[in-house]
Amino acid sequence: MMFKLSNDILSIVFEEFLYDYNTLFSCLLVNRFWCETVIPILWKNPWRNQMKEHHKKSLFNTIVSFLSEESREFLASQGIELTYQKPSFDYINP
Repeated sequence: MMFKLSNDILSIVFEEFLYDYNTLFSCLLVNRFWCETVIPILWKNPWRNQMKEHHKKSLFNTIVSFLSEESREFLASQGIELTYQKPSFDYINP
């Protein structure tokens, strides 16, 4: 028999993995409910983990996707390469 854990219980469990980026990332892939619960934990301090360069670029592009069009145009005018797509979640304001 399967039962559904509440968001509060999952949050407490996931907080135990606060500095275990790989485990939290794996939890994102279980289902949408787990993903929605883990995202705010990962985004509390997204730079805390050691990341490979392509992960840093991906994180930067996700943050850029939430900037206003004016801000993105300014960055582009400064020669900053912007490649992004609209994310599935509101990572900035979970």
